[in-house]
Amino acid sequence: MGYIADICTLRSFSKRYIDLYDVFIFSRPRYGRKLLKTINTLSQAGKQILADYDDLLFDPELSEHAPHVLMGLASPHVIAARFSEYQRALHLFSTVLVATQPLADAVSKVHPKARVYVIHNGLSQQWVDHGQRFPSTETSPVIGYFPGTRSHNHDFEVIEKSLSWHLHRHPHTRLMIVGSLDFNIQIFPKRQLMRHTGVEYEHLPALIKACTVTLAPLADNPFNQCKSGLKFFESAIFGIPVISSPIPDMQRFKCSRIRLAEDHADWLNYLQSAEHSHHNTDREQQIKQYAQNNCMSMQQTRQLLLAIQKKISPFQYEYTHTSRPRAA
Repeated sequence: MGYIADICTLRSFSKRYIDLYDVFIFSRPRYGRKLLKTINTLSQAGKQILADYDDLLFDPELSEHAPHVLMGLASPHVIAARFSEYQRALHLFSTVLVATQPLADAVSKVHPKARVYVIHNGLSQQWVDHGQRFPSTETSPVIGYFPGTRSHNHDFEVIEKSLSWHLHRHPHTRLMIVGSLDFNIQIFPKRQLMRHTGVEYEHLPALIKACTVTLAPLADNPFNQCKSGLKFFESAIFGIPVISSPIPDMQRFKCSRIRLAEDHADWLNYLQSAEHSHHNTDREQQIKQYAQNNCMSMQQTRQLLLAIQKKISPFQYEYTHTSRPRAA
């Protein structure tokens, strides 16, 4: 699109980058001396600075809903302290980018003066093109669940009972789980389970295309309500339908091939429906076209450029080693 972009960590950032770029976006910034010093340097150089958050990390009042707390890996007090550092960093920015509308609302709650832009997640065309090289290997019904990390243990509990019930009644259907997940394996028919460790993102399409349907369950809590609907379009772009919890970012997709399940009965009904809907070429093409038209990163990049081109002036801050920043 005629723009040059680069990525580096805050730790590796140096002054030589300042003259090379006009806009600097900080992903998930967390308060610290290096962050404060870097923002101060960029502001003095007249550069645009923006913060970007794709998760609800900056509201200490909601720490009890964080995945690490729900999994028992950290106390609410520890996570609240960490979220306070994210919130403190958030207030260093006058412009904030977020991935979902609920996340924008959460930013406005803790930082009312910020200008907030929703830039939805999208798919890389390069990733999609690479994924098209993998053949569709699905022959018998395969239900796919892609948690990635153990942080989704509590989310899987939403569908554990429904999935177990469904698999026992459909002995030719298999469940493929990709990533780390702790669950009650005893209630599932062992011969119908397939387990994969985490895979490189570029190889994920091969596993998605082996599925009849993929699942995106999320427990109903404030943290998950801010989540992105990326699980939908990662599957949809390859013609694979999705059954999901009804989080707001999933509800924005106007496509018949996404099913929003609110309870046990819904999950059972949609799983049953998926048994009879695979090998439907027309439906596969419909969902592929929808994802291509509505869920690509290039479309979201245009929205990002519109936000940047407004030339919103950054806050100016004085940097000290001992005190909090204050507006100059």
